Amino acid sequence: MANDKSILTLLWLVLFSHAAHCGEAVNHEQEASWEYESTGEPTMVAIPSLNSKPDDLVERVKYAGTNQQYYELVYGAPGSGRVALVLDELSRRKYRLYVDTNRDRAINQDEQVGEPGKQWDLT
Repeated sequence: MANDKSILTLLWLVLFSHAAHCGEAVNHEQEASWEYESTGEPTMVAIPSLNSKPDDLVERVKYAGTNQQYYELVYGAPGSGRVALVLDELSRRKYRLYVDTNRDRAINQDEQVGEPGKQWDLT
């Protein structure tokens, strides 16, 4: 398994680059209740992995890896839905990342980050 710093860096980069896409998927009623304010450079914050898959998370993906790591992120207005992330470990340094971009508590095949069938290589 790659070290935790590599995994967290990967998650941070993906979340930062997909923040606009995730924001578009949020309920439009919630969008009116908050506004993004830039404070300069984004802050990297460690996202701890969960001990197991969240009970309410539905997975509609046939994972290629032997191990999945689960993460959750909450941002936006109070009461905003949680964003689930699943890191599918293909090998010691190769991963596929899935992000629940529409916050429906389901991981679908089309929510793989990057090109379908490709993986992240952490060296």
